[in-house]
Amino acid sequence: MLFPLGGNCSIVIPKDKNLENLLENEGQQVDTDIKKELTSLREHSNINDILLRNEGDPIPLWNNVQNSSEATLNMGSVLQLWMLINHLQIQPDLSQSELEKFSGTCGFSSSLTYEHLKKIETECTMRSRFIDQLSAHDSTIEIAKIGNLILAADEGKLGKYAGKKLSDIDVSDETQVGDYMPDVDIVPANNVQQKPETRSRQSKKKDLKVAVDEFEDNDSEIDKNYQPTENEDESDESEEDEYNSKFKKLNKKKAERRRWTREEQKILKLEFNHFIRMKKIPRNSDALRDQELNETKQLYQIIQQKYTNQEKEIGEMKDLIQQLKDKNALLKAQKDDLTRAEAQIITQNDTEENKENNPSEIAVLSATVNRLNIDLQECRQIITNKDSEISRLQVQYNEANREVETLKQTAVVNSHSEVDTSSLEKEINKLKEEKSQLMERIKKSNEENLKAIDKYNKLEEEKKSIENDRLGVEDELDTLKKEQEDLLVLLADQDTKIDKYKTKLKELGEQVDDDDDDDDLGDDLDDEDEES
Repeated sequence: MLFPLGGNCSIVIPKDKNLENLLENEGQQVDTDIKKELTSLREHSNINDILLRNEGDPIPLWNNVQNSSEATLNMGSVLQLWMLINHLQIQPDLSQSELEKFSGTCGFSSSLTYEHLKKIETECTMRSRFIDQLSAHDSTIEIAKIGNLILAADEGKLGKYAGKKLSDIDVSDETQVGDYMPDVDIVPANNVQQKPETRSRQSKKKDLKVAVDEFEDNDSEIDKNYQPTENEDESDESEEDEYNSKFKKLNKKKAERRRWTREEQKILKLEFNHFIRMKKIPRNSDALRDQELNETKQLYQIIQQKYTNQEKEIGEMKDLIQQLKDKNALLKAQKDDLTRAEAQIITQNDTEENKENNPSEIAVLSATVNRLNIDLQECRQIITNKDSEISRLQVQYNEANREVETLKQTAVVNSHSEVDTSSLEKEINKLKEEKSQLMERIKKSNEENLKAIDKYNKLEEEKKSIENDRLGVEDELDTLKKEQEDLLVLLADQDTKIDKYKTKLKELGEQVDDDDDDDDLGDDLDDEDEES
C-alpha cells in the first residue's frame, strides 16, 4: 500500500452499479473492481484511485503533516480504517438512502474533465476535499516516476529509460516506490539527513548523468529541433554501455540521496546548459576556461559601464554649460531692459516732483470745484427763493380766481362790476406772464446746476485717476527694483556655477575656452563705469 504524505483516506460506497458506467456514452471505459466487493482499499495509481470515505471528516493517515521531516504513519487510523471496511462488509443490507449518503467513486480521475469532477462532487457531497485529492493524485504519480528513476540510477539500470521522457515512464515497472516503503514510521526521502561522505570523480559523473536525464525532460525545444545521426546514435549507445558498466561497479554501496530541488535544478541547468546540449561531461580545463572567460567578461562589462557613465556625464555637463550660457545671455538682456525701464521711471518721478513743487493742475481743479460749489449753493438759494415766490403768487392767483368766480356770480346783479373784472383779468394775465418767466428762470438755473454737478464729477474722476496712476507707477518702480536685485543675484549664481563646471571639465581633460569669461568681465566693467 502506498500512502501519500499529507493525504487522507475515507470510505467510498458506490450508489449503484450503473455509476461505474458513467462515461460509456462518451466512449470511455471505466476499469474498476468495486463490482465484486462492496468496498476495498486501493493503492494510488494511474488506473484506480479510490478515496474511502465515511460520513464524517476524512481520516488522516499521517501525524505531524506540518513538519514533513517528522511525519509518521498513524497506525491507529489505519487500523480504524480497516475495522470500518470490515464492519461495512458484514452489513450488506443497507438502505438506498444510506448507500447514497456514502456514495462516490473516482477510479478514473485521469480521464475525467473538470465538469465531470464537479458533477461527482455534487453527487457525493464531498466539496473541495474531493477535487483536492484528485489534483494531488497526479503529483503522487509524478513522484513515483521520479522515484523509479532514482532507484534505477542506484541499481545501474538507467539504460532502459534512455530516450524516454517523464510522461513516457510507466509507474507499474519492476522498480516501484511502494516496494521500498516500510510499514511503520516512514520519513520522506527528501527530508532524510545524510552524513557527509567523500564523493569520487566517477560518482560526480554519475550524478551529472542523472541531472542530464532529468533536464532532458524539461528541454523540449532542444529535443524537437535535435535530430541525431547514425554516428551519434552509435556514440550514444557506447556512452550508455560505458555508464551502465560504471554504475554496476559503483552500485555495491547503495546510499539514499536527496532529490534535487527546483532551485538547484535551475542553477545546474544554467551552469551546464552548454554541456547538456552537447551531451558532454565538463572537465577541469573547461571549468577553468569558463571561469577565466567569465572573469574577463565581467571586467570588460565593468570598464564598458564606467566608460559609458563618463561619456554620459561629460555630455550632460556640456549641455548644462550651454544652457547656463543661454540663460546668462537672457538674464543680461533682461538686465538691460530693466536698466532702461528704471531710468524712465526715475525721469518720470523727477517730472512728477517738479510738478509738485509748482502750482499743479490738481490745485487749479480744486479751486474750480470750490467755486462751482459756491455757485451751486447760490443757485440753490435762488431756486428756494423763487419757489417761495411762486408759491406766494400761486396763492394770490387762487385767491384771484375765487374772486373772479364770485364776481361772475354777482355779474347779473351788479353790471357795474364789469370794469373791475376786466382789471382783475389784466392783473391775472400779468401774474401768469411773471410766473412763466420765473419758471423759465428756474429751468435755466436747474440746467446750470446739472452742468456744474457733471463738471464736478468729472474733476473728481480725473483726480482719482491721477492718484491711481501715481500709485501704480510707484508699485511698478518697487517691483522693478526687486526684480533687478533678484537678477543680479541670479547672475552671480550663474557665474559661480559656470566656473564650477568649467573646473570639472578641465579636471576631466576637456578643453575650455576663456573667451566668454573675458567678455563677461568686460561687460561688468562697462556696467560699473556707467553706474559711477
